[in-house]
Amino acid sequence: MKVDRRGRITIPKRIREQFGFGPQHPLDLQLMGDAIVLTNLRQNLGFADWKGRRARSFARLGYSSVDEFIEAVRGR
Repeated sequence: MKVDRRGRITIPKRIREQFGFGPQHPLDLQLMGDAIVLTNLRQNLGFADWKGRRARSFARLGYSSVDEFIEAVRGR
């Protein structure tokens, strides 16, 4: 990743998708020692914001649905 001429960076697509970052998404940057920490400021997401976002995450774990994952965790 590089900083462009205007001082901008691009968050990689896989990270944007994982955290649900989109245009105008509120974020915060803080310095911690010699590291920069990016914090998601959107705390109270409604169901519509989350709907469909985790399907890829469960698919990567080998589950076709959230229900299938829950059943596996419960040992059924």
